[in-house]
Amino acid sequence: MNRFFSINVILKLKGPLLSAGGELSDLFVDAPMSRDGLGRFMLPFSLIKGKVLDALRDLGAESLFLKKWFGAESDGGSVDPVRGKLSFADFYTEASGNPERTIHRNQINDQTGVVADGMLQMVQAPFGYEELVEFKGRITFISNQNDAENILVKLTEALHWVPSFGAFRSIGFGRNVEVQTDLIELSATAQGNPQPSIQIPLTLGLDRPVCVGRKRHSKNHFQSSTNISGAVIKGSIARLVLELEGSSSRYIDESVGKRFPLICKYFSKLRFAEARPRNSDQATRGIEPPLSIIFRPKGADRFFDVALAEEPVLIDGMAGLLKPDWKGKNYELVNQAFGNERLPTQNRTRTAIDEDTYQALDQQLFSYGLVLPEVKKQSEHIRYVWDSKIGIGDVPDDQQQAIRDELYQLLQFGIPNVGKTRAVASVKWQKQFLETAMQSGASAEKKLVVTLQTECLMTDPDILSQSTPDVIKKAYEDFWDSATKRKYRLVRFFARQSLEGGFVSRRSSPNGYEPFLLTDRGSVFVLQATDQFEQEKATQMLDGWLSDGLPIPDWVIARYGGDEETLWKRCPYLPQVGFGAVLVNLDCHWKNSSVAQVTAGESK
Repeated sequence: MNRFFSINVILKLKGPLLSAGGELSDLFVDAPMSRDGLGRFMLPFSLIKGKVLDALRDLGAESLFLKKWFGAESDGGSVDPVRGKLSFADFYTEASGNPERTIHRNQINDQTGVVADGMLQMVQAPFGYEELVEFKGRITFISNQNDAENILVKLTEALHWVPSFGAFRSIGFGRNVEVQTDLIELSATAQGNPQPSIQIPLTLGLDRPVCVGRKRHSKNHFQSSTNISGAVIKGSIARLVLELEGSSSRYIDESVGKRFPLICKYFSKLRFAEARPRNSDQATRGIEPPLSIIFRPKGADRFFDVALAEEPVLIDGMAGLLKPDWKGKNYELVNQAFGNERLPTQNRTRTAIDEDTYQALDQQLFSYGLVLPEVKKQSEHIRYVWDSKIGIGDVPDDQQQAIRDELYQLLQFGIPNVGKTRAVASVKWQKQFLETAMQSGASAEKKLVVTLQTECLMTDPDILSQSTPDVIKKAYEDFWDSATKRKYRLVRFFARQSLEGGFVSRRSSPNGYEPFLLTDRGSVFVLQATDQFEQEKATQMLDGWLSDGLPIPDWVIARYGGDEETLWKRCPYLPQVGFGAVLVNLDCHWKNSSVAQVTAGESK
């Protein structure tokens, strides 16, 4: 039976050593040593993994073994890489060393034999010559006992084979003196129990920096989102199920369910909300600010919400600043009001290495913009956690408690393989979903102000080919007529749209590449009850939106084919992975409106 294992590693290296890529804290240091969020000197996980992989190749490891445990590039015609089973964490040392110590290096002119002009390099060397430094780290995986013992032997041999770690190895930096490895079976870490409700709240804590999906603005930089999408969580859990079941399948269905039969049977019906971060000391979670917020044209001392304004308004006789025109201070004020703290980040640059020459490959340089789950600022240790929930409302009533029991058993060791760094998320089952920083008065009133908390598929992309006036407005009116069954009509909206493409879009359409047209998070829609309004049905509708997200429009199923059970294979932006989440009637629409004062030009 497959279980959770960890190989705890201690590397004893001799100084000096350099793991380049740290933040420049000194103007006169050209190559600083890498540090983690807590300020400890460290060896990045990618460095350790790369050196171990090279050593295994030198020792003659079989390609199938390397592919299984370390992964491989996409096979021909596929866009899906082979995911390796091993997850390497950063290695760190508790030794503080002497951060002010530097080593000078010069480049010598090949022709004259003298120092080349402008080629003096200042290298940070916190650990001196012959100083012994101990780095600790771990390698986690899921396997049976025999495979675990086998991988322990091979990784131990590989670590002993590596002569040195880090930069400047050819001149004696980072010599490998001693290696200690210990195989342990992990103990359960989950706290609490899943609550007996159809919306099960939980909090995730990450064990390392994370990089999760976000719109890319360059080809070789992956900037992490601060939120963890429901798709990332569901995908990580899907992989967890398959590895624990010992299945080689790419998809979860009843055929792979032995230890977790109900999860496998109803997996497509489980709903995973986007996880939003908060400081672990905070009692409320942040939310996405509405796009109906405007600022004074001069100064960023106050913002207004104009969702309820019947007509365009002026501030001090001038048009207010909408989000596309905001500056740093505007974002800072709004994020503070809506409970969103700016998380610490760290950039790491990597490159592919030629297996034969051990040199960097051309045009293979890329970088990660990582989010740090914990940092140390002066004497304060700050830790961030992510709040999410799992919806089981689509599971038959008589199977819901059994699903809760299976979820508890499945996630008692956490959720591994989160994002590009393959972080492990510990799980804490909450008694209730935390309140928002800006309270939502979500009741079925005659007027509703709906704010998207995540992106949503609302309008058919065919509208982009139309040139008729108010085509966007008509498309949104049609959506809300369908979503509310004509119990509400659209009065006004503050929305932005974006095209999302990439390799996923090639799967969505039989005609080839076709981006998705999404309505952006923060978009606001003001709805007014019609003469078909019924309080009881409106309340049920609103409860459904808040728990499961907005309904899937009919055109989505028609356009991308299939049914709701298999739609996820062609369309990733579904409520089952957190898209279309909303909040209704936020306090700010009333408390920050001041419509009469703004219209009169009285900004204070």
